[in-house]
Amino acid sequence: MLTGSLCYILSTVIQLLKSFLTTIQKYNMLASGDRVIVGFSGGADSVLLLTLLVQLKEQYELDIIATHINHGMRGSESDADEAFAKSYSEKIGVDFLSFYEHVPTSAKELGMGLEEAGREIRYKYFENALESRKADKIAVAHNKNDNAETIFMRICRGTGSTGLCGIPPVRGSIIRPLIETGRAQIERYLSDQQIPYRTDATNNSNEFTRNRIRNKVIPNVESDLGIDLCEKLDSLSRLCSVDEDFMDRIARDALNASLLPSLQPNVTLSITALCANHPAITARIIRLALSKSGLKNISACHIEATNSLINNKTGKQIRLPGGLFVGKYYDELHFTYGDPEEHQSFLYDLKPDTMVHVPELSKCFLLSENPVPINSGLVYTKAFLYDRIVGVQIRSRLPGDRISIRHVGTVKLKDYFINNKVPSYQRNRIGLAAQGNDVLWILDNKNICHEQYESLEVESKKVFIHVLEVVE
Repeated sequence: MLTGSLCYILSTVIQLLKSFLTTIQKYNMLASGDRVIVGFSGGADSVLLLTLLVQLKEQYELDIIATHINHGMRGSESDADEAFAKSYSEKIGVDFLSFYEHVPTSAKELGMGLEEAGREIRYKYFENALESRKADKIAVAHNKNDNAETIFMRICRGTGSTGLCGIPPVRGSIIRPLIETGRAQIERYLSDQQIPYRTDATNNSNEFTRNRIRNKVIPNVESDLGIDLCEKLDSLSRLCSVDEDFMDRIARDALNASLLPSLQPNVTLSITALCANHPAITARIIRLALSKSGLKNISACHIEATNSLINNKTGKQIRLPGGLFVGKYYDELHFTYGDPEEHQSFLYDLKPDTMVHVPELSKCFLLSENPVPINSGLVYTKAFLYDRIVGVQIRSRLPGDRISIRHVGTVKLKDYFINNKVPSYQRNRIGLAAQGNDVLWILDNKNICHEQYESLEVESKKVFIHVLEVVE
């Protein structure tokens, strides 16, 4: 006959395993025959994750690889963690894989905090293991408390409903089977089953933001208000996730309708198409555009700053973390890395019958009396009056540039750009065939030529500027 304590232990074991399996099935985390990379630090969460996955090994025909990342932050303790992880993996009969990278050094090189750098490094090696071992899934040990702490951190940083969704149970190949299991349940199970695990001493340090929230803020709120804050935040994340999934589908369709052709990796949005949506969808489109542009840890202030450009004057831009610039240019919002307004000038002299490569334009130019050069890569050509051409350059714009346009008259190049709504940052990149401050040919999509230099008469003697594709 089982004693009361044994019945209790057996009950908790069955309950936790059932909850673990329910989460896996609910989110379709595993398929039969999956090879799984398990993030295995040796801490309580990852020990339970690995242990329970081994119990499902036969049912799902799993091939499990415990993968440990030694961050090198705690000297001999880090090495002891790795030794424990290796020993435990061998004990329960799973393959073990380990990587080493000194996080403090990498954090400096990456310009990140220790927490962020550690996360980047972990997932880098997990993805490497996924590829090298031809695995199907990466299982990590985030639990219900981790989810609550993440949501609380995002609220403090400033977030919208997307941030309130918390940590997703599944993201691509990454699965989180413990995301609906609380930390207390995890530690109680390991204690009841007398399963060893490592404790990271830095978890008790309040140097890191997450630790302060875990060790001080959440316990104080729960004590003062008499609530289970982790449970409340977890419930909030589930409710927000359902709403967000619906809104996200609408926003993605609206993003596709707002996208304009642009050079990769830039993202360009039509402001008219953007503003045709409800403000709630507009904000989501901006978030998606920021994410598509590569911005991480997007907060409400980033979305608000971007949204504020819509009603601002053309040429206004903002700088976001990581060197991402967002600028308004007439009816377009441009997302690009590096200051798009930075003027990188170029100038190349054209000499008769000498091919000149202009890398800034990815083209070659040839000044010649021959109307059809022997080159299959010809893109386009223009004819000019032979006796007017004395010293042609292919260059970017310069102060004082002007052009005489047929039926318009002589205009400053700056006015031409303004009248044709050419974004200021593009003006620096448009190639010009020029002679002094006379612009002979504007090498944009309109291909406007100076009427006093262009040759349209059949009988006149001509000189040609040929534009050719670069031949590597």
